[in-house]
Amino acid sequence: MLEKRCANCGTQVLRIANFCRICGSPLVAEAQIAITKPMFSPPRPHSRRNDVIGFQELHSQAQSWIFDKLAPPTHAIVAGFELAGFNLRLAATMLDTLLLMLVLLLSALPASESLQWLGYVISFVFLLFNYVVLPARGGQTVGKKLLGIKIIPAKLDSSRLGYGRILLRHLVGYPMASLTVLGLLWILWDPRQQGWQDKLADTLVVKAI
Repeated sequence: MLEKRCANCGTQVLRIANFCRICGSPLVAEAQIAITKPMFSPPRPHSRRNDVIGFQELHSQAQSWIFDKLAPPTHAIVAGFELAGFNLRLAATMLDTLLLMLVLLLSALPASESLQWLGYVISFVFLLFNYVVLPARGGQTVGKKLLGIKIIPAKLDSSRLGYGRILLRHLVGYPMASLTVLGLLWILWDPRQQGWQDKLADTLVVKAI
């Protein structure tokens, strides 16, 4: 039975032979290597880039759902700016309120009375900074910044609102509009989507570019 092949000349010889019958070269037993197909493919290496792309797609879909369903575009344009709708403004207000409540809660945690007073001072500074300084300089509270909307002068006569207009809007306009709730709901049917606080301070709330 021909079992081996000469490595020198390729002649097949008997398994028990020690030398090739043609060229006389010594024979070495061939290793029988079974080439088998793997039962399963090895797992592909994990890619961080795939995770990043997947997260970006998920974030884009979530953002699209939020802005298209909960806060659809108003399609109301004033001097190149799209007016922010009621839902978007309400969401920004809720974010600011939650942030303020969190600061107040953390301020009340210390057991020491002196530390509590310090916490109240920090809360007041945050309140002043978020509702006066930031809007006066950039037209945005933290909540408005996160949702991409801002306050602008209705006549577009200045790039900044100024402290006087913001104080009038927030210290007088908001309390007046909130007393009857009607002043806040006025945004729903007003042509320029202004609440009473906006009309008093002559401001608009638009989507930031």
